[in-house]
Amino acid sequence: MTTTKKAVTPNTYDRYYNLSNYPKDQRCNRLRLTIYYSKGGINYYTYKNEERGYYFSLSPEYATTSYGVDCVICNPLNGFKELILPVNRQSKKQYEKAKSMMDKIIEGWVKPWVAEAGCNVDFTRYCQEERHCDR
Repeated sequence: MTTTKKAVTPNTYDRYYNLSNYPKDQRCNRLRLTIYYSKGGINYYTYKNEERGYYFSLSPEYATTSYGVDCVICNPLNGFKELILPVNRQSKKQYEKAKSMMDKIIEGWVKPWVAEAGCNVDFTRYCQEERHCDR
């Protein structure tokens, strides 16, 4: 009997930008921007009911390599997340639509956040990653 593995559609899109002059007490050298699908439900941190759909999140983090191991340190209180596309269920079409919103989000939310924080980001250079996560 042969089993075939079902192809899994990515539902998480990350972009990483170099971050400099972060003025807070913490060391941060990278800005992670993520668009991801969430099934919704109760947020156990805020006790609020969250909608099902695609969310955008911004997280300043410190990335380093120590003894050959890549390490990322992040503080969950320094970024934010926002619902950008409410949907009843995830699909490749809705994922592509949410992913295409990234550049508008950078102009509307991220650049003002960076200016207010007083740090520097080169938005012309980034690396990206797509993956599937069950949330």
